[in-house]
Amino acid sequence: MEKTLKTFSLIALCCCVLAVALLLFVLPSLLESSENKMRIEMLASEALSMETHIDGPLAIGLLPGLHLTLSKLRIGEQGQELLVAERARIGIAMLPLLVGNIKILSINLDQPNISISPSIQANLPSDYFASMEDSLDVQEIPEFSFSGATLKYFDDQAEEILSAMDCDLQMQKPLTQSGSADTLLQNLSFDTELTCTEFQYNSYKGFDLKVIAVAADGVINFAPITMQFLEGQGTGGILAIFSNATPRYQVSYVLPGLKLKGLLNTLPTEYTAAGSLDLTLNLEMEGKDSAQLMQSAKGAIFLHGAQLTLTGIDLDEKFEKFESSQNFNLIDAGAFFFAGPLGLLATKGYDFTSLLAQSSGSSEISSLISDWKIADGMAQSVDVAMATGQYRVALQGQLDLVNAQFVDVTIAMLDHEGCSVIQQKVHGSFAQPEVDQSQILFSLANPVLKLLRQGAAFITDESCEVFYSGEVAVPE
Repeated sequence: MEKTLKTFSLIALCCCVLAVALLLFVLPSLLESSENKMRIEMLASEALSMETHIDGPLAIGLLPGLHLTLSKLRIGEQGQELLVAERARIGIAMLPLLVGNIKILSINLDQPNISISPSIQANLPSDYFASMEDSLDVQEIPEFSFSGATLKYFDDQAEEILSAMDCDLQMQKPLTQSGSADTLLQNLSFDTELTCTEFQYNSYKGFDLKVIAVAADGVINFAPITMQFLEGQGTGGILAIFSNATPRYQVSYVLPGLKLKGLLNTLPTEYTAAGSLDLTLNLEMEGKDSAQLMQSAKGAIFLHGAQLTLTGIDLDEKFEKFESSQNFNLIDAGAFFFAGPLGLLATKGYDFTSLLAQSSGSSEISSLISDWKIADGMAQSVDVAMATGQYRVALQGQLDLVNAQFVDVTIAMLDHEGCSVIQQKVHGSFAQPEVDQSQILFSLANPVLKLLRQGAAFITDESCEVFYSGEVAVPE
């Protein structure tokens, strides 16, 4: 009996050795066949419901474990690929393969470019995710990673580009995909870390992005999220809740010490800005697309700064000559300061030409506050004002974030009591705002702003209606 067992053991060992030999020597030659490569591409295209191409060679390796390497992998239509990777290495369990079963142990992507946009999503079949229901009911993948990745989201219609470069990702726990496509996000389970050397939103750059994410029970917690942005060190988190039919998100972000120079990066090179501000953002939103998310957004945004300096423009001089100037609007100053973090949206691509024309000198901003309340996709001003060396200016109104419109926005120069002395209204789209003619609310023998500079009090038959009563104090 013992001899028989030894014989069977030897036979089994020989079979294993033969199988390994076949894997290492026979399979590579089979994989090199163009017909077999085309078959793999066809199977992958059918599984993903997307065009899949392998432009480079295929190879089988044994160390550090049995794996299949696909070179120059492309997924998606030419010119609109969802994924382009220099190499994709798929780790495979050897013993199950001997009995005809494929068990994936790991997936690693080398230098992938991953691009997502509404146009790419629009090209997917209407039943794309539903058609993947069967393929989603797969085994756990113990390890997923990529290195040297470029991640990009772009929306040509909205002119928004969000990208991250030189990104590495490591998943430390199994990625579970089970159930239907509709419940995929509810069944995800992972523990991962993402790092990116550089990222960019439109023209604003940041560095050293790091995201820790944990998913379980229909909730993905992205926290902490740390980064260097506008030369400040930001920290935040995103809680994504998929347990209900409509996803919900909670976003928090704190960025102390952001540089005014970075916030105003569209300024011509001959103008400089100095000083730091503190940004705090808290938002909640729900929806299945960006429009629904924006429509449901609620929360608050705060931006506070002091002792800020602009070189190349004297705002006090601009304000003093405001009554006779034909090429300066109060909204120009608002483009600099009032919208705060919302200004990245409301003044995107803003032309500062009229404000900077024939400018010189410098400006000292002793205090700046830009506090906004967000509700139903609208940003309502709470406390939005600034004080220069001699003047104080404030803003009231709303920004329609869904339709990118100014709503009843008024910018006013104030007297010492916070009453509006001169004001302008702006309405219309962010891209092409319409600015009304300025209104002088008091008729005096002397120039209005000269009296303001001298600290004179306005005496009228009736007390004025206070326009601003926030925290920005009257210049000393």
